[in-house]
Amino acid sequence: MRILMGIPFLYPALSYGGAARAAYELSYALHDLGHHVTVLTTDVWDADSRYQSNGFTPPPFEVIRVPNLSNSIAYYLQFYTPLGGLKHAERLLAQSDILHLHTFRNLLNDLLARTAVKQRAPFVLTGHGTIPRIERFQWIKKLYDFLIGKWQLNHAAGYVAVSEAERKAMKRLGLPEEKIRVIPNGIGEVPVGDPGSFRKRWGLLEQEKIILFLGKITPRKGVQHLVRAFARMRDQARLVIAGNDMGYASQIRSLIAEFNLRDRVLWTGLLNDEQKFQALLDADLTVYPSVNEAFGLVPLESILSGTPVIVCDDDGCGQIIRKTGAGDLVPWGDVSALLHAIRKRLEDGKNPTELQQAQETIRLRFNWHLIAREMLQFYQSCLTRSPA
Repeated sequence: MRILMGIPFLYPALSYGGAARAAYELSYALHDLGHHVTVLTTDVWDADSRYQSNGFTPPPFEVIRVPNLSNSIAYYLQFYTPLGGLKHAERLLAQSDILHLHTFRNLLNDLLARTAVKQRAPFVLTGHGTIPRIERFQWIKKLYDFLIGKWQLNHAAGYVAVSEAERKAMKRLGLPEEKIRVIPNGIGEVPVGDPGSFRKRWGLLEQEKIILFLGKITPRKGVQHLVRAFARMRDQARLVIAGNDMGYASQIRSLIAEFNLRDRVLWTGLLNDEQKFQALLDADLTVYPSVNEAFGLVPLESILSGTPVIVCDDDGCGQIIRKTGAGDLVPWGDVSALLHAIRKRLEDGKNPTELQQAQETIRLRFNWHLIAREMLQFYQSCLTRSPA
């Protein structure tokens, strides 16, 4: 099968989160299974620079990166301007059996969707949590949906939900249930790290407990609730905040200053893959108190690194951790519940048996090649359903 993927950002653009990695890993797995995969994306890297190989080995599948008019606007406003995208879309779709779009509300994927309909090529959409209107830019999203987005949803041959929670959210929006398939994201093999490397790099003492938050700094990720819970702890512990600022870091820094926590909180900024897995390995606990999380890769990576997690209980991430184990669930925004869960986990320490059982479940259920086969079956059903 010849598959065209559309996504405005692609791994190794780490600043853009889990969807960038998921589209990359799925493409890799489909290629390994013998299918021809091309990804059309843009040249985003971070707020200030564009993709330039950056020392990464290119993947075995084809990747075409078109320039953005402004990568700063793409980063801060999530507004991507794919210059020259149309000519690639027309050529690539003429050679493809199916189009798979990742994320919603961006001009690149709308251009691809409209070209696909014009050329009578079916397309499927994985929202990665972006189809419901949540968090920032509400009025812009409403306007986009009215002018553009509703058309794209109506013309999709099928929708992929990465969790049961996302499937329910899609149903609430009125998307036809028979066109939704739950296929989770996968997770790659976690590298075996050198214990103590992260502590040594950042000058953290061996006896200090590390509570790690790893993710984008936005209100939805719940860092503010974690800081408030941490302020009520008197144990010898350090809070490590690792991730890229999406415009909310100043409020978090003000909160840290208000509680006089500057000496107990370490900011690392965005970590590359090697540094991230070193942090997950050395942490005593990973806290990911996000809401409206369709999937949540970080908690699974943490468990595979040998570190238990705390997540919120009202989204896809909570549903997944409930099934895998090695984690506790708390209501979003409940600082007292979060504090209690953190204290208990730090007191109990890491449970090797619990972690091993959870790791086995994760490796079995979230294997990328297994997921790629599920996706191929869904592609086939969409091809059968779509008019020629």
